[in-house]
Formats: sequence, structure tokens, C-alpha cells
Amino acid sequence: MNIIRIISVALMLCSCTLAERHRDIDVLLPDPSAWTDAGIEMPWHQLEWPKQTGEIERLHVPAGTRRVRITVEKGYDVPILARPFGIWSGPGGFSSFRDSGTVELKPFYGQLAELLIDLWATAPRHCRVLSLNFWKENLLKAVALDDQGDIQLQSLDVTQARGSILTGRFPMDTVRMLPTVKADIPDLPVGRWVLRSDPSSWFFHDASRDAVFLLSYPGSYVFLHGSGELLLHVLTDSRGEASWILKERTDGNEQQ
Repeated sequence: MNIIRIISVALMLCSCTLAERHRDIDVLLPDPSAWTDAGIEMPWHQLEWPKQTGEIERLHVPAGTRRVRITVEKGYDVPILARPFGIWSGPGGFSSFRDSGTVELKPFYGQLAELLIDLWATAPRHCRVLSLNFWKENLLKAVALDDQGDIQLQSLDVTQARGSILTGRFPMDTVRMLPTVKADIPDLPVGRWVLRSDPSSWFFHDASRDAVFLLSYPGSYVFLHGSGELLLHVLTDSRGEASWILKERTDGNEQQ
């Protein structure tokens, strides 16, 4: 009996210790109906977030799931990324070390979350001390979208941000976006076009003029037509020049 009591007490102490070192986060993914509305197969996601040691945790999230609960270690801000089909860079979000609560993942934060998770695997010491609220606020300040164009997509200057994190320098202008180029695409078929990795980013093109894009360079952007039959791949190079290919979809998912 004494042995059983000792084991019971030990288990209780272990449970209390684990609870003190961890916190639960409810992760809210974007509305999955955006995929089906855009004529794209609803994806499953791979959820990723780092441990303090640099190890990356991964969780399979079935297609159509909006909310999942994860357990993370206390004491640091946590970036979270959801990869559609486990491949693409998808929506991201951040949880302050002070919070438990709910983290809503948004496409706008996906690139920054992906960068931080990648860095965590090689430089956890630098990442553990980051204030992700600082990065979120300055990312918003860095985005200055043109008021012209059918769709405007700006990308984080990943090289500059990576260098700032690894050197420990965080001036107010640390977060910068890549320069943009305006691309006019003639003879684009009429209809709704959606960004493959984020169906909430879309535009409707009519035949009255060329389609106009404001895109960061260098970069690669894939759009799907609402009919589900056409794919538009726009590539911007380091010189600020844009090229594009319009082709028929060769399979149902276009995951590559």
C-alpha cells in the first residue's frame, strides 16, 4: 500500500510540474470555405511551431478543421504556421509567452512565421528572446500598398530580417518589405482569380482592360481561375521584371 501511495504522489507531482511548464493554445485556422468557393480542393494542413530547444513540433490537421488545441512550453513567444497540404507557406500567427487563449492564423503573417520557425531550428538562442509583438507591429507599418491594381502582394525582406535576428539588432526599421513591380497582363480570361496558397486573396477580372498586379520582387505567384481549369504563374525577377505563363491545370490539386 505504501508503495502504491508513493507512486500516486509521484505521478501527481509530475503532472503538476508539467502543467507549470506548459500552456495550452487554441489555434484558429482561416475559414476553409474560401478554398471550395475558389474551386480549389479543401486542403489538410500541417501545423508547425518550435520548442525552446529548436526542435519543430508538427501536427496533422484534417481538411475542414478550423480549431485545434496545442500545448507549448512557457517562457517564450511562439510562432505558428499552417502549411496547406504540408507543402506551401500558409497562414501564420504568434502567441505571446504571457497568453494562453486563442491565436488566429492569418495569411499576412505566414511569411514571418515561416522565417522564425526556420531560424528556430538553427539559432534557438536568438529566437527565444524575440518579442513577436514588435515584429507584428513593424510588419504592419512596413506595408504600404499602392491604391491601384487588381491585386497587391508584398513580401517580407527575408534576408534583411534574418540578419537582424541573428545579429541581435532591432532598430525600428528592421522590418522591411521587398520592392514592388507593377505588371500588366493582357488577354487574361474573364473571371475570378485566386492566389493558390491563400484563396482569400483574389480579384475579378473583366475584359475592359489589362489585369494589373503589384507584386514584390523577386517572387513567384500562382493564381487559379474560378472555373478550376486555368492556372496563371507570375514570376518577378531580381531586376524587377515580370513574366507569366497561362496554362491549363494538369491535375485536381496543383500542389506542385
